[in-house]
Amino acid sequence: MKTSRAIAIIFLVVILIPVSGFVSWYFKKGKELEIFFVNKSILNFKGTENKSFNWILNNQKILRPGKFPYDLKIQYFGTHIDGENNRIIYPRLSDLDRLVEKTDLVYYADISGIPASELKMSEPPEQDKLLYGGFNNTDYFLSRKAFDKGTKYIAECNFFGVPTDPLMRFNIEQLTDIYWLGWIGKYVLDLSAVSEDDICYNYREIYHSRTGQTWNFSGPGLILIDRLNDRVIVFREGHEINSLQGFIHAHDEAILRFNLPELTCFSGWFSLLHPGKNKTLCTFDFRPSEIGRAILKENGLPDTFPALIERNNHFYLLAGDFGKSEVRLCFSRIYGINHIIDAAKRKRFDRASNFFYTFYKPLITGILEETLGESAGKQEK
Repeated sequence: MKTSRAIAIIFLVVILIPVSGFVSWYFKKGKELEIFFVNKSILNFKGTENKSFNWILNNQKILRPGKFPYDLKIQYFGTHIDGENNRIIYPRLSDLDRLVEKTDLVYYADISGIPASELKMSEPPEQDKLLYGGFNNTDYFLSRKAFDKGTKYIAECNFFGVPTDPLMRFNIEQLTDIYWLGWIGKYVLDLSAVSEDDICYNYREIYHSRTGQTWNFSGPGLILIDRLNDRVIVFREGHEINSLQGFIHAHDEAILRFNLPELTCFSGWFSLLHPGKNKTLCTFDFRPSEIGRAILKENGLPDTFPALIERNNHFYLLAGDFGKSEVRLCFSRIYGINHIIDAAKRKRFDRASNFFYTFYKPLITGILEETLGESAGKQEK
């Protein structure tokens, strides 16, 4: 009897619940949005690139015009594999008016670029001989047109950073009234075990040349890197900071609008920004000690800095690599199980591995719902 009951329970969990969840998703009415999605850092679709956003589009059944599902393995602007070569798919300036007119949402996921040595192209990119990527003239004019139209617009962490040309950075800063302080950072679990491949910067050499000291750190901590002036500062957990893997503090409006928890754990890359006159919805606060606060002040940095900035209810700047989480797309079209997983993960906001469920998913879902509402309003007019 017990064996039969156990088999029945396993059958229910493994077969019936997923199948019924997929059937519920399948018969849900999809909603169409035209999304302009950019990623300039992909050669092979692997790891976490584009998956988090694609997961949410699938789960919310947001479709391309014509009621086709989005597949961000191929449906993005940036570098694509084409046989043995790579090619850049990007709009021309003459196409921008038409593109912006039909676009409901612009999303710049990653423009950090790809080393030229990794590119095999019949026509090398014109922007930079060393690195493809960064914010270019086409991006600026597209952004300006999208801002003028009031199109919903999401941009992530490295929107202003290297390898964007300083003049182009100035232009986009003036457009958004958001300013990069030149610094990027990352919370790591073991300062002694982080390789330069993980940080993508010769931080140990820079640290030694600046201080005359060898890299002799261990345990969890925060690395801040000044990309413009080649400086590196280290904050050890329990000494200069007490961050518990880097808390993001959501303000009251963000909690109410996007169903965000007050505190969220994050251990990805982030940029240090000044929000100008824009609204800050969430902040990074690593809870510096008196020593840590003095180090920040010495380097002209604030105690806290923006994690989520909103401009005029249509532009959202995500100051971290929030969209890079390991998720399984196969589960995105199954209701029921996702609700259970979502509820369980959101309770553990103190784990950076749950960031997708605790922060990114509710935030992006909320922005998409706002976009759908605005799109429906325009169609009624």
